[in-house]
Amino acid sequence: MSDSIHDLNDVNILDKIRCADGIDRLKAFFKSTLKNGRDKAVSLLNDEKLQFSTLFALRREIEESGLHKHLNPRNKSALQITAKILARKPSNIRSLPQDSRQATHSALKWILKTGCINDGMDKSHDEVIDIAALHIIKSYKDKTVLPVIVNLLFDRHCKGAFTYDLIWTCFESGDPHVLYLIAHRLLSPRQKDYELAARLLKFIPCMDRSSSRDRLQQYSCCIRWLNENYPFLYYTGESLHQSCSPIPFAVSLEAKYLCKAVIADSGKLAVPLSEDEHRLLGTFNSLDNYTKTLLSNCSSLLYRRNYYWWHKWLHSPIQEQIAYAVKMGGWTP
Repeated sequence: MSDSIHDLNDVNILDKIRCADGIDRLKAFFKSTLKNGRDKAVSLLNDEKLQFSTLFALRREIEESGLHKHLNPRNKSALQITAKILARKPSNIRSLPQDSRQATHSALKWILKTGCINDGMDKSHDEVIDIAALHIIKSYKDKTVLPVIVNLLFDRHCKGAFTYDLIWTCFESGDPHVLYLIAHRLLSPRQKDYELAARLLKFIPCMDRSSSRDRLQQYSCCIRWLNENYPFLYYTGESLHQSCSPIPFAVSLEAKYLCKAVIADSGKLAVPLSEDEHRLLGTFNSLDNYTKTLLSNCSSLLYRRNYYWWHKWLHSPIQEQIAYAVKMGGWTP
């Protein structure tokens, strides 16, 4: 490949060399460019199209040549983040730079979105990506990157690489929408995609009742359960780090009984309750768990079918509520 620099439209030439010829060739080209003109080297690094993986591969050359002060805010933040992650235990994210939260947030998203394309390039590189993903989710409460993280998780699983931290990050979002993203993998043509999705969704009741030979049936039952329970799902905090069969999300029976949405990451009801609703819950919570499950399922179904009959049933004596729910056959979604 010629060392001449030319317009590659949507591809930065540094990225192209790294992908086509490897990191050693990238470093040689970058050093050659530096000798011919520092401005050109800085321009290539500050190019909006540059991928994080290339900056990561050249971080030592950048430091040794004193180019750091000429980098744009994105690159400066990314290198600062990288240095802090690699200088400490991966689980400790509190020491990441907070001088400019928005700049750090943007750099973290750039690291994740462009770095995941080259996942597996280097162990330290992947560690930075994983911690960046966790920091985006935990510190910035940014759920928009969940599809990126889920894609990375399943791609990494198919390669037999480390996935526990990414699984934990997905669930630490506290957002039940991630369950939909995982459920779609039940229909993936890749066997390993299916196996991981089935393992992560094992806590959904209908998964145990469905045959693994019928993926469409499993997918349909998961989506039905999610659609039925989505407003009432909350994050429990359980993960594969704690149990081989965790239940990361659970249904708030109280919320489902009153047909009131919960705050997913806390399990608290999203709106204050009236005195009448507090009274209803007081009676409801005096019951055993099986009966509460029976009543909450019945309440949710009635609410969606006929609001008038639901309201009338909810305010009937508790024994009449139970009798009606039993008459419905103890329906459970």
